[in-house]
Amino acid sequence: MADKQDDKDVPQSYGLLLFPQFEVLDAAGPIEVLNVLSNYFVDSKINLSVITPNKDLVSPGVGQNFLGNQLYKPTHSLDDAPPLDVLIIPGGRGTTGTNEELRHLLDFIRDRFNGASGHAPLKYVFSICTGSDLLARAGVLDDRRATTNKRAWTRVTPDGPKTHWVANARWVESGRVWTTSGVTAGIDGMAALVGKIYGEEVAQKVCDIIEVCLWFVLVVQSNADGLNSTCGLRIRVMTRSLSRMGVRMYCLYEIHDLVLCSLVKAEDGFPNRYLLKLLSNRLKDVR
Repeated sequence: MADKQDDKDVPQSYGLLLFPQFEVLDAAGPIEVLNVLSNYFVDSKINLSVITPNKDLVSPGVGQNFLGNQLYKPTHSLDDAPPLDVLIIPGGRGTTGTNEELRHLLDFIRDRFNGASGHAPLKYVFSICTGSDLLARAGVLDDRRATTNKRAWTRVTPDGPKTHWVANARWVESGRVWTTSGVTAGIDGMAALVGKIYGEEVAQKVCDIIEVCLWFVLVVQSNADGLNSTCGLRIRVMTRSLSRMGVRMYCLYEIHDLVLCSLVKAEDGFPNRYLLKLLSNRLKDVR
């Protein structure tokens, strides 16, 4: 992760966009990262606006059931939302409507990202899970790299025909646009964004408090002829070692696939620090 940003570039105003049938953990995970940040580590004040289409209470469900009985109170509507530096957009079933049904949300996202109606452009927009579908439909992801929930991949990605969709990524940074994979990936991506803005030391302390791992960015260089056979052997040894340690297979696959193909980019997030030690020991020839 990079060193902290200059104070003048540090976001002050965060907005959380909620809508009917949003995914709760998509919203709550990144917000908890920011809660800890604001309580313990930010000298200057940061603030949060909770924005819904009409300033009505919103629910992640429909009807009188477990989800439907949950109600979340906004602070602002789309029309009276204050100036924002960062806009956080969760996913959920509420992202599956037609463009006409979602028109007001899409217009708000597009206008705030670009800086319309007298507002400054967002410093960052951050989506979780299928929140990236709203970004894609608003045109924010055109000519950018992005990811989304893998279980919704075939539904979401056609909505961004000009987007370079990255399947093997926990999160993807593309300039001011950050997109994360499904649900819990929002926690990891927000921790990475905190590291970019406030510095890696602060991000690590936040992660220690909420007891999650701070993921690192792995960049593997290969020569012009690709990865040599010695490197391939090292990778195979590494993956077997990780498997014996009980590391989740999707992490293994992503590391293995991307290292072998030499497709890792600096803005894609991959697994945590204790894996970095294993990688540095086993991949010295290509690091």
